[in-house]
Order: sequence, then structure tokens, then C-alpha cells
Amino acid sequence: MTTLGRLLAWPGMALTVGPRLHAFFDEPLLAIVTTLNSRGSPEMTPIWYEFANRSIYFNGTRTRQWLQRMESTGRATFFLIDRQNAWRWAQIYGRVVEASDDPAVVQFARLGQRYGRPIKPPIPDRRYLRIEITSVKGRAGTPSEQWDVGQAGQK
Repeated sequence: MTTLGRLLAWPGMALTVGPRLHAFFDEPLLAIVTTLNSRGSPEMTPIWYEFANRSIYFNGTRTRQWLQRMESTGRATFFLIDRQNAWRWAQIYGRVVEASDDPAVVQFARLGQRYGRPIKPPIPDRRYLRIEITSVKGRAGTPSEQWDVGQAGQK
């Protein structure tokens, strides 16, 4: 394990998410994704997300720049913050492990349900990314409380 400040990272390995962070992921917050534009400057975009099967899922039309950038670099970084408690936030780093078309908008429809905005097909050109979490930085509710994450495969 490498510890860089409050950044927990296991290079090249996925993390397991404990019950507190899992509950935070289950809240319908907006994920602020960050990608680098052609000038190398960060751009942030608020998007819907889903945590399922130990992965984060994002969905967008294939023309979305953030989606194209994540897919081409294979990297993902996003930020979540609790609207009621600024000491409850997470910055998540990960790698794109799957990029697929969503022609029947199955994954996008789940996001619509999650965020209270029902989605009805057809919606052309939908694509989803599955992100494997590799590191988490943040606070779990107080200045000293960290998130419950661990190296995959460890007990």
C-alpha cells in the first residue's frame, strides 16, 4: 500500500469499498468528473453515476468530450460531496475497464430511475463506461474520519 497524504492507493489494484463508502455512493449525488482538454487544462462536468458490482458506471452520448477523453486515456477521476456536511466528500480515481454501447439504454434507464428522471428509449448513441476504483481520497464526515476502503482480495 502507498499512502500519499490521505490518498490510499494500491498501484494497479482495485479497492474494495466498505459499508460507509458504499452508502455514500448509494446517494444520488452528482459526480463531478475531471478530464484534461486538448490544451492540458482540467475540465469538470457534473454527471449521473451508479455504483454497482463493485464498479462505478457513467453513461453519456458518444459525442460527449468527457466520455471520449476517459475512454481514450483509460483513466477516471471524479468528486462527490454531501450537500449537508462538507466534511463528507470523496475524490475517486480509477481506470476504465469497460466501454460499451448502450443501445437499449438499459444502464441509462437505471440512472434515470436513480435520479428520479425516467428514461424512455429510444435514445440514440448512448455509451457507458465501467470504472474500477483504484484509490480514494476524502473525509467520511469529520476532519479526521477516513473512508473504509481496502485492497481487493484482503480481509
